[in-house]
Amino acid sequence: MDALIHSHMREHPLLRHYAQTASRTPLALDNVATGSWWKSEAYRAGKEAIGIDRQLAIPLESRPGQIRGVIMSRDNIGYSDRDLEYADLARPPLDMVAAHEAEMFTSPKLADPAEHKLTPREMAVLALLDEGLTAYAIGRRLSIKEATVNKHKENLYRKLGVRDRVSALRKARALDLLPPIIR
Repeated sequence: MDALIHSHMREHPLLRHYAQTASRTPLALDNVATGSWWKSEAYRAGKEAIGIDRQLAIPLESRPGQIRGVIMSRDNIGYSDRDLEYADLARPPLDMVAAHEAEMFTSPKLADPAEHKLTPREMAVLALLDEGLTAYAIGRRLSIKEATVNKHKENLYRKLGVRDRVSALRKARALDLLPPIIR
């Protein structure tokens, strides 16, 4: 499939349109394809390989010179103006997913809590302590009793070798258990 895509990518009408215009408007293949596309080897190869002939593209935010997007495909039934309206509404959340993905790949990698003998529940409590929540609020968020939260805090403090919340958060950051504070 990858070989097919790469061999015919430059001919694809939607990709050519977005490369030439830098538009971010969702379009259906029917809106940009000429008669020569429907007769081309690229069209026949794609139709034979995946059995679809109608596509709708949703272009996403990208760096200059790059094209990113989502292409939906189906057989025989073209995309309506209403489909294009929905595609335009879907673009902002898809851009947000792409932004989160980029952040995940550029964020510093955190240490493995298991190396410090911290349990997943203790890490959840630590993260909520970092948000400034009280033991009561953490208990509500995690659906556990306040006394259980306090026990997790005790265990955290012991394992991190500290005596209070502020020291625990500083030590956790120093150990790369929590992301750095962005100022």
